[in-house]
Amino acid sequence: WWCIFSWLLLVSPFSSACTLESCEGVNLLAAIKRDLEPWRLRGGIKRKDVDEAESWRVHRNQFTRTTNEGWMRVTIASGRLYATHLGAGFGSRDGVYLLVLLELLKKHRDIEDVDFVLSVMDKSHVEKARWPWRDMLPFTLSFSQSPDHLDVPIPDPSFWAWPEKAIRSQWELLADSAFVWPWEKKAPLVHWRGGLARSGGLRKKLASCAHESSQCASSLDIRAAGPNSELWEPPMGMCRFKVAVFAQGEGFTSSKHRTLGCGSLPVFLEYNAHDTYYGRFLTPGVHYKRVRYSLRANATDQDDGGTCVCGDLDRIASWASQHEHEAKGIGAKARLFAEKVLGKPLVEAYLVAVLKETASLQRLANYDIAAVLREVQLGQPAIASPRELLKRFALVDDERNRTEAWERREGPLNAAVASMEGRPCPANACAKCCGHASTRENPSTLVRSPCGKKRTFLPPPELACAIALHSDRDPWGREFDLQRTKQQQQSTLERGASSFLADDLASAKQPAWKRWQAKQQQQQQQQTAEGTGQEPPSSGVSGEGGGGESGGVGERGFALHRGHTLRNGPRARKQLKSRMAANQQQAERGGSQGLTAA
Repeated sequence: WWCIFSWLLLVSPFSSACTLESCEGVNLLAAIKRDLEPWRLRGGIKRKDVDEAESWRVHRNQFTRTTNEGWMRVTIASGRLYATHLGAGFGSRDGVYLLVLLELLKKHRDIEDVDFVLSVMDKSHVEKARWPWRDMLPFTLSFSQSPDHLDVPIPDPSFWAWPEKAIRSQWELLADSAFVWPWEKKAPLVHWRGGLARSGGLRKKLASCAHESSQCASSLDIRAAGPNSELWEPPMGMCRFKVAVFAQGEGFTSSKHRTLGCGSLPVFLEYNAHDTYYGRFLTPGVHYKRVRYSLRANATDQDDGGTCVCGDLDRIASWASQHEHEAKGIGAKARLFAEKVLGKPLVEAYLVAVLKETASLQRLANYDIAAVLREVQLGQPAIASPRELLKRFALVDDERNRTEAWERREGPLNAAVASMEGRPCPANACAKCCGHASTRENPSTLVRSPCGKKRTFLPPPELACAIALHSDRDPWGREFDLQRTKQQQQSTLERGASSFLADDLASAKQPAWKRWQAKQQQQQQQQTAEGTGQEPPSSGVSGEGGGGESGGVGERGFALHRGHTLRNGPRARKQLKSRMAANQQQAERGGSQGLTAA
């Protein structure tokens, strides 16, 4: 009898049930504890850690000098939900996330008191390199995770709904048989559709490579298309093809988990480390195939030409057609990962576990939740129901003077509430938020993308120069004159690749301040010539570019003109202040005419 009972236990469906400790070889609970380890080593999460996560020091971009306002402060006390700084994020993410929290508080009465800041943007913000020596460590939850940041990742709201894009819950989409076809029925094509906004040059490079590839007519169906285009696909439209391409957006991109659930061969094209919370559990060659953006480890979509995209895309297209059995196996493993690890029970359990672990670390540091309700939430009433949440967002829209229907949060959130409760779309929801993934008239009709001219390759000398140029460039392009770079990109199509590379290489030999100095000298000569009636000198930047301080305007003048030095950081800002003070003293003493003009 014992042998029979053991055999029944092994073959029963309960033996393969997924838990946070073990699911498809993934230990989600251990990952949560690793994410929270920096605060555990400091004795817990303190009030100043959460307060600092609201400050501009965390949300300010050190390169663009802009401050991100896409965050909100969330407090759970005695099973009740409080939130402030609403409506400042991207779309309806903050509202949908609060709806999810309301649903989880009804299911899980054991969630303890907790207070945190939630970033609702595409990228992580708390950089590891900026905070280890301080007496505080900003604590924030984020939909994005990166090895260079301290943001604690959680599932993003698109798992439940994304009303602006008419996307239903992830688990409802996976069961949509109108688009999720079996492998034998899928079209033997490499497929991608998407917009170019908020993706830099990565998606543009992908579309151009496919458009000019020699395999375009036979195996590639890749095109950039907007929602109003006839080539636009619904959320699970890529599941009708044997190879589904995922192209990263600005940071984390929610279409990744939909691509994994297709059962097709997922092909990932990414250019930075900002990823979803589950991206670290995926293995290339097991769950997906990878298209390299560049051979450089620090290449971004803004400074690198995507030197590997075209070659890798052609290689994977050939591999998928020649190894269909292996491609089918990778697609099946990706689908299994999406069904189990990214299933609704485990996604909700992951979010609840993050809240519980955060609460335990705050309790370890004697966190005063009552003081937070008085000082941060300012005595506002709790959000007890979706109806009250909609009223709060209506007040926020009125305060922010949002009068147009497309910019108010009421319509998308009404559609999200109806979707999460299984009700039909209400009349007060926005029109585009009520679409369904299966409303297309004939999903079996495949609209192919047109192909262009075959790709022309650069000669070996120019190709070597291009690779050398890309390897020397700064990842953020700070040492280049932005205006000159835009002019070169504008005239690339007119002048061709050869002259563009030659001009770019010539300008890269001298620093930006020298080019600016030469430009200032040229303008002064033109003004002098106009005043005397003489012929103005010929334009152009020589190899020396008027180097040194001979023209009276050098690196100091360039720094004052641009408002910052060539590098960023506290030391650079201190050097800039000292330079400005020295220039001012020299001007007061009657210094040179060039420095005084600068």
